[in-house]
Amino acid sequence: MFVVEKIHIFEFIARIIRHIPEKGFKTIRYYGFYASKSHKLYNTCRFLMDKSKVPFYKSLLKWRNLIYITFKLDPLKCPNCNSTMTFEYAFT
Repeated sequence: MFVVEKIHIFEFIARIIRHIPEKGFKTIRYYGFYASKSHKLYNTCRFLMDKSKVPFYKSLLKWRNLIYITFKLDPLKCPNCNSTMTFEYAFT
């Protein structure tokens, strides 16, 4: 459901600043398994993982594999000749 409201600028600002935490207020950014690598649940799960699948899981973090899994398209495959290109550098 999409709702459009026309409100006064002061009402808009009041609604926005309601979400700003007070000075010194501590928020929880990560909780549970994602809290830290030293978390006991992380260490338990690490030992439960099959050691032969670890290289595969690490390869999923690479940009080429992520693009291939998402779009079913190899970004380094030349569309004209189907040969594999080499990645030299990227502009930042």
